[in-house]
Amino acid sequence: MPHSSDSSDSSFSRSPPPGKQDSSDDVRRVQRREKNRIAAQKSRQRQTQKSIKKDAQVPWHRARRAGNGYFSK
Repeated sequence: MPHSSDSSDSSFSRSPPPGKQDSSDDVRRVQRREKNRIAAQKSRQRQTQKSIKKDAQVPWHRARRAGNGYFSK
């Protein structure tokens, strides 16, 4: 008698068992959060550096606009 294919037979299933799927989803979720946290830190650092750079340019622009001779040719 040929072996009948049973829908509950998990040996041909491509998805992992529910317990393992939950743990792999948790691992992926934790990895995604960590990656997102690092990306957010880098973004904040870039914003801070841009702000610092702009603040450093303010006195130069003010003196230039004032025409006090400091930057005149």
